[in-house]
Amino acid sequence: MQLVINAALKTQRAIIDSIAVGRKLVGHYKHSATACERLMEIQREQQSPTVYKVHQDVATRWNSTYLMIQRLFVLKPALAVHSTEAYITLPNANQWLLLEATKDLLTPFDE
Repeated sequence: MQLVINAALKTQRAIIDSIAVGRKLVGHYKHSATACERLMEIQREQQSPTVYKVHQDVATRWNSTYLMIQRLFVLKPALAVHSTEAYITLPNANQWLLLEATKDLLTPFDE
C-alpha cells in the first residue's frame, strides 16, 4: 500500500510542489527552536485548546506525509500570524487547496 499511494502522490507535479512547500515550512520550524517556540506562543495567544508543534514527514511513508499535512491545517492560523512577523513562505492559496484535497484523499487510507 505504501508503494501504491506514494506512486499516486508523485503523478501530479502540482501536488509534489505543494508537499515540498509544506516540507520546507516544517523544516524551518524543526531547525529553529526560536521559531518553534514563537509558533507555540502564538497558539497560546490564540487560546488554542492544545498547543502543537509541526510534524515532519518521511518522504517514503505516505502516512507521515498525511500527518504533516493534517498538522499544517491545524496550525494554519498560527502560521499565518507568524508569517507576518518573520520571513516565512507559506503555501499559496492554490497549494493550500491541493494540500486539502490530498489530505481528504488520504483520510480513508489512514482510517
